[in-house]
Amino acid sequence: MKIIQDSIDAEGLATVIMAPNRTKPICVITASLNGSEPFVNPTALEDELGSLCDFYYIDDPQITRELAGLLPKDAGVFGGAVRVYRADFSEDLSLRRSKLFNLRDAEQGAQKTPTITEEIWSAANAAGLLKTVEQRSVSSVATVKQFIGDARVLVQLESGGLATIQQELVIPDVPLEWVFQVDQRLSGIYDKELGVFIPTLSASSAEDLVDHFGLNSVTLGLVKELDRQTAKVAIIPNLEFEVSKNEITGNPLDVISSYLGIGDVIPVRIYRHPEGKIRLRMDDIDDDEPVLPALPILPGGEAWLLEGRDVPWGEPEPITEPIAIVEDTPAESEQRETEQPEPEKANFPVPGPGLLPGVSPDTTPAPTAKELSELRFNFKHLAQENNRLKDQNARLAQERQTSDLALASLSQRVQEQAEELSKLRAQASEQRKAKRAQQTNRSTTFSRRDRFSSDQDWFQEELRRAWIGRYSPQERENTYPLDFNQVLFSEDFFHSILGGKLDEDEGRKLIRVALDLISGRNAIEHKHTYHALQDGIGGPQRVREDGALCWRMHLENGQPQAKRLHYWQLRDGRIELGWVANHDDDL
Repeated sequence: MKIIQDSIDAEGLATVIMAPNRTKPICVITASLNGSEPFVNPTALEDELGSLCDFYYIDDPQITRELAGLLPKDAGVFGGAVRVYRADFSEDLSLRRSKLFNLRDAEQGAQKTPTITEEIWSAANAAGLLKTVEQRSVSSVATVKQFIGDARVLVQLESGGLATIQQELVIPDVPLEWVFQVDQRLSGIYDKELGVFIPTLSASSAEDLVDHFGLNSVTLGLVKELDRQTAKVAIIPNLEFEVSKNEITGNPLDVISSYLGIGDVIPVRIYRHPEGKIRLRMDDIDDDEPVLPALPILPGGEAWLLEGRDVPWGEPEPITEPIAIVEDTPAESEQRETEQPEPEKANFPVPGPGLLPGVSPDTTPAPTAKELSELRFNFKHLAQENNRLKDQNARLAQERQTSDLALASLSQRVQEQAEELSKLRAQASEQRKAKRAQQTNRSTTFSRRDRFSSDQDWFQEELRRAWIGRYSPQERENTYPLDFNQVLFSEDFFHSILGGKLDEDEGRKLIRVALDLISGRNAIEHKHTYHALQDGIGGPQRVREDGALCWRMHLENGQPQAKRLHYWQLRDGRIELGWVANHDDDL
């Protein structure tokens, strides 16, 4: 650890902090305002994290002020505080790239040390330093023993030693309780130098996701970052996708932050972009579409994302200026004894022979009247000074009490504001979810009818949309083609589904069932129940004059009175959609 002792050292440190090619984060630790020991243990921090971060210590308040003047605004550090400057600080001067930890005393320093450590791990990970950990690590097996705070898990290695799992190294910003359980056995790698264990994760590439879920499947993702045009969504912590605005909402006037918030858990569709890349979208997901469970982070583990379980990111920013506290100072009257004249020694006669030894006569001359007057004056002056210092001490004590009350009041307001902010974030999250639901329902199967001049054009377009959204490119090209020359519509078909005959849920189900029927998918996969329509109970199958056979297919399986799609199978193989009605209804 380098100690910054003078102005030259401060200039050198400022140059290093602002260097554009810096490869390691920097942690600057300062002494308190009165120059006492720092509120954290610099040696312990450097011993643990010296290979990932460069540490500097400043014990002179004047030097901290000079350093602050050499850095961008609000980027200084002083008064017992600690600041971590990320490696790319010169490229991004925002406070999130130079996180400040204000500390009041050693007790608070001990409480904040795990948070400081977590920030250093995060900064080192962002700088790419943790890749070297994987290169020098060895394979190992460990068992979870306990959670240490919010950012670490203690594990016991198969060899008997102990190690820690660092949140920022494995699953940045994800609550550890979502992933690990006590007594859980993990496979991974162990780095002896840092004493960390890195468990093996489930997947690492987009193709792994396609193999697991399949194209066009809907699962859950976690919103990690947002801006006006894009969002970063993670399917697993180490695999993020950039989602463009037109993949989130079809309205170019919409604002992404109105629908999404950092930390939201949202449904997303995995699809292959026309350019060939695997991407995510959420603009075409029906509200009743099945959502597949999120991929486990650990092999054999449980899904790490659940609908409605959002990540509580975005804690209130720390106060950037230290709060000055008036310290008690002992009164001078308590540091020195009050001068008082010595008592006069008694003069006794020397005893005669045979008597006990006596006191020798005092040859010191008696004080003069002038000396006695001076002594009385000095005593009175000292007594007055003593009373003045006592009054000053009382005022300082009162000011300290007032400062403590003000600090307690400030802390209470900060706590209340944090709680209020948490409530507002929860409300904003609910509003975004409601708006997403509104966006999902804004364009519906039946609401799109007005865009077409005929019922047939509208229904064929709905079939085409479902065909693109639900079938993979390979299925569309090779297995389940959509040929509108092979489908006819009877006069009664549109009369039976429009005009409020079906609700939106039934309309979407009709589209899916009709698509699987027309494309031939149901003939292979048998997803929907169907049977012949009989003339009378136990009678023969209904046959039309042209020889077409009548069939009925369930829009919902396992629902006796649910709607049925009635259709005719023509002799040349074509399908004619007849009508939709309840089981007991007939046309």
